[in-house]
Amino acid sequence: MSYDPFLKIYVEHEYSDFQLCPTLRLQPTKNTTHWLNQHKCISLYGPGNVKISKHVDIHVEKPVILDFLGFCSDPNFPNYTLFENEEVESVPVYFCKTPRSNNIKTEYLWEKWDYLFTENKIIRPYFIVKVQILPHVLHEQKISIRLSSKKVYAKYYIMGEFAQKPTQIIDISYGHEKIHFNPVQETLPVSAQSFISDRPIPLQKGNRTHFQLQEKGSSRILLSRLPDVNPKSLIEAKKSDGSVILIAETLVL
Repeated sequence: MSYDPFLKIYVEHEYSDFQLCPTLRLQPTKNTTHWLNQHKCISLYGPGNVKISKHVDIHVEKPVILDFLGFCSDPNFPNYTLFENEEVESVPVYFCKTPRSNNIKTEYLWEKWDYLFTENKIIRPYFIVKVQILPHVLHEQKISIRLSSKKVYAKYYIMGEFAQKPTQIIDISYGHEKIHFNPVQETLPVSAQSFISDRPIPLQKGNRTHFQLQEKGSSRILLSRLPDVNPKSLIEAKKSDGSVILIAETLVL
């Protein structure tokens, strides 16, 4: 039996430097699985991708839309992933029309999700990929979807022995405009100093930033590297103009 490459979907994430999202899986809906079986397709599902081959003797006779549900085993996925204009009862949809190569985030919209799979209404996907397949398309369709990271203000609480003297946070990272940290005047229940970044930072996995704690005035290094900005500890705050920002808080003991 002979098969031809038919459809490839790749989901990349800014959080992992636009590599395939390792903890993400695309799951076909019941109707999509039925269509794939009818057309004698072989599907390979990997981290952040799906590759589908079709039997050479089977042809697509009429337009169809295939639905794939995006699930992620990382519980912090919604913390670091940006979906614009979020709606509580809906999920974001990436609607991709073929034939078109490297279709990135086209016709981005929101839809209610429960109509897609009646067999399990408890598990809600993080997003949906809808692919329109046109008849008599002979060449392989490649779709690339890029997920964006949330941008947060980094806030550090300097505590313990480090808080005994005035300190400062210095950005010694490479490859971007330096981030500055401003002291925050606030009443804290313990002896501590707090600093917040002057602009929001995209959440990214790994050591993309290098912040150093120094003694103020002498530039003596107190801590060669501060912990990375963590998506687990996000809070919302309001600026003076009423806009809402995200802050990632980190304790340094």
